Amino acid sequence: MTSRLLVHQQVLEIPPPSATAGLVPTPSPAPDAVASPEQSIGEFRTAASENAFSLAVLLAAAPLNRHIMQLLAAELLPAASPGDLAAVLTSGLLVTMENSAEHSDPHDQVVFDFTPDVREKLLSLGESAKTRRVVALLDHYLGPHVPAIRGITQRVKNPATAFPPGITAETLPYLRVECAVLTALSGASTPHREAAERLRTKVDEFETEQRRATAANP
Repeated sequence: MTSRLLVHQQVLEIPPPSATAGLVPTPSPAPDAVASPEQSIGEFRTAASENAFSLAVLLAAAPLNRHIMQLLAAELLPAASPGDLAAVLTSGLLVTMENSAEHSDPHDQVVFDFTPDVREKLLSLGESAKTRRVVALLDHYLGPHVPAIRGITQRVKNPATAFPPGITAETLPYLRVECAVLTALSGASTPHREAAERLRTKVDEFETEQRRATAANP
């Protein structure tokens, strides 16, 4: 099944993963000897095109699957080529999420994630205005289908008065990204910093409970 998203009043055709496997590779496995986030990003920045690196910075503000990645590229970096997206996917900065293969057409599922701390480092290299544009696009295109995304524009704009949904196994991947975005936008903004800290605490508590439950029921 091919997904269709309206982009600039045109239909953006996004083939399913099976059809794009030869064009857009699956992310490389994380290496056993893990480099620091700064080292990994630096190596990618040196080797990749300017558009590929700019695309990676934009994607750091989003939960990732091929649909979202191609949407953000088309909307915010139209000069980026399929090769630039492939470069991001094979950069070693990304890993495939567990259980992602269960979803045959995962336009509303998180399939890829950045390796630890890479998302935050990339966001720190980006511009807040562009990060907010990513958030607005996610809310517009994905919000109607994903409750965890719905309203994120308002939450990022007014973090002291707009609050994220409760944390569940389904919302967790999205709220991790939202926490990273709030942190990146905090700067001199006390409301963003406090909102990021609140959300990070809730995420940490939920993940701790998940680990305890897993240990109790191996």
